[in-house]
This record gives sequence, C-alpha cells and structure tokens, in this order.
Amino acid sequence: MAFLDQHPGLGFPAAAGLGLLIGSFLNVVILRLPKRMEWQWRRDAREILELPDIYEPPPPGIVVEPSHDPVTGDKLKWWENIPVLSWVMLRGKSRYSGKPISIQYPLVELLTSILCVASVWRFGFGWQGFGAIVLSCFLVAMSGI
Repeated sequence: MAFLDQHPGLGFPAAAGLGLLIGSFLNVVILRLPKRMEWQWRRDAREILELPDIYEPPPPGIVVEPSHDPVTGDKLKWWENIPVLSWVMLRGKSRYSGKPISIQYPLVELLTSILCVASVWRFGFGWQGFGAIVLSCFLVAMSGI
C-alpha cells in the first residue's frame, strides 16, 4: 500500500474504476435482492400457514444470473455492462426494446465511484480506507433498496 500512498496518481483512478465496478454490482443487488427476498418470504409464508405449495419460479439470482433486458429478457452483451459508459453509448435506452434505461444505473455507479475515491483520499490506501469503502458500499446498497 505504500506504493499507492506515494503515487496517488495511480491510486485514485484505480479507486474510481473499482468504485464503478462495485457500483455496477450494487445496481444488481438493489434491483434483485428485494425480489428474491419477497419470493422467499412467500414460500416461507405458505409453509407456515400450511397452504398448498404453488410453483413460483425464482427470480434471477444476484451473482449467477447474467444481466438481461428487463422488457425483452435478452442477455446483455459485455459492452452493455460497462459502468456509466454503456448508458451513455446507448443514450439511456435499451438496445433491444428501445425503452428508457433508468438514470439510477449510472447514478449509483458514479456515486459509488466518488465515495471510493473520497474514502481513499480521506483514509489512505490501508485498512481504514478499505473499511470506509466497504461501509460506503453497504450504505449505497441499503439506500437504494
């Protein structure tokens, strides 16, 4: 970490890039976790109330399922998942359905990136900076959910 402390010109862009990637993942968490929790809650409620089991397909997982168009269900290409840049390249619209893509996606990615850089700037590239990044990411996810 001493290298990054001595060369912040490398560390801050790395923190910004890491923040964009984490922000992209946080978008997945913000959108998919509540649906997954509701699905599990329904299953548990049916079991507790001793209601007949009705097959309800599980919503997409957080890590395993690939990103897809919310309207058409088409799998997104790799370049359509580049944080912020893909939203700008697509002009905020889905390539498959032409429907608008929520501004939430680039905002969460940019906010997470800014918070990562601010954490590293304030606390450095050590454990304190890492802890501040983790805390910031949890707060972004909880705020979005």
